[in-house]
Amino acid sequence: MSLLIFNTHNEPMEYISLVLALLSVVGIALLFFKKNSSETSALEEVFRVQLQKEFLLNREELSKNLKENRNELTQTIERLNETLIKKLKMTVKNCGLL
Repeated sequence: MSLLIFNTHNEPMEYISLVLALLSVVGIALLFFKKNSSETSALEEVFRVQLQKEFLLNREELSKNLKENRNELTQTIERLNETLIKKLKMTVKNCGLL
């Protein structure tokens, strides 16, 4: 079973019209998809820039938090050291070793 869209006359003008119509549709489709791909590329670029900014901000926050944590840990160790030294001195003093 075959579907006939056009007359079965073998006129060259009909074939030329058909070919031009198909080329026009293909050309319009290519332009449409090319336009969408460039818009997609622009959208991808916006997302890429935003992600870079977000990663930069996260790195800065992480660096700041790590520095604060190191300082806090250093201070805690120093206080612990001072407390241990005081307790050791009190123990030595109470035992009469000095």
